[in-house]
Amino acid sequence: MPKRLAALELDGDDVPAPVRIGALYGAGICADNYGDRLRARELVERGLALSRAVGDTLGVATALNGLGTMAIDARDYGDARALLEESVAVGRKLPGPCTWYFQLGNLGIVARLQGDYASATLFLEESLARAGVAGDVNGCVYGLLNLGLIARDQGDEGEFLALLGEGLDLCARIGNRSVLPWFWIYLGRLALARGQAERGARLYGAAMVLFDSEGLVMLQNSDEDMEVRACAVEGRAVLGEEQFVMLEVEGRLLTEAEATAEAFVVARSDAARVEDEERL
Repeated sequence: MPKRLAALELDGDDVPAPVRIGALYGAGICADNYGDRLRARELVERGLALSRAVGDTLGVATALNGLGTMAIDARDYGDARALLEESVAVGRKLPGPCTWYFQLGNLGIVARLQGDYASATLFLEESLARAGVAGDVNGCVYGLLNLGLIARDQGDEGEFLALLGEGLDLCARIGNRSVLPWFWIYLGRLALARGQAERGARLYGAAMVLFDSEGLVMLQNSDEDMEVRACAVEGRAVLGEEQFVMLEVEGRLLTEAEATAEAFVVARSDAARVEDEERL
């Protein structure tokens, strides 16, 4: 982790506990973003211990969520679920409005990855509903995306397309650039499988550019890493190496609006898709 970020730890007895808790968590997330997973976990665990010691309920819920998402990236789904279940239980006790429904959404993600679709659906639907009540569009985007992935996993293509189409529309409207490329990847994989291989390859290329610009570092063999790699493998299998690379380069040159328009073609109904294809 860069030295300038290490300063965020602000450790020491002379620093007020709330400041230290926030700084440790922030430094941990920065370390995680830079790929230093062991350091990230150590920092967040220190913040969790301090939060428990001073009775900072929000700090406990936040740290548990952070550790849970790190465990998801490491594909340690049992540990992730335990951490996120505790985070949600703590979050439910917090007074007033808060964003603990994000923890609930993360719990839904790990339940899906465990194949527990019934629980995943319940968690994500509640998370989506609470985000809607709070007027949190980002929370709605996450909920729609992950509910869509449950539908995909269960072979319900129609529901998958409906949910991702709605989520993509919201995501593009608010300009959430960290989530937008995931819509492109998931819809790109479907395009590759349903006879729109060129579009799928372009969406892959566009997504890789946005991942890079947003500084996303995926843990090797994490679920996210495997989704992205699967898109490339499937594209090469359908198109061949030379054509896939050519189309990936084309995708890298698309604007965000152009890539999103390509994704909408995949997400919309057959009738609307024909109309869009004629226009593109």
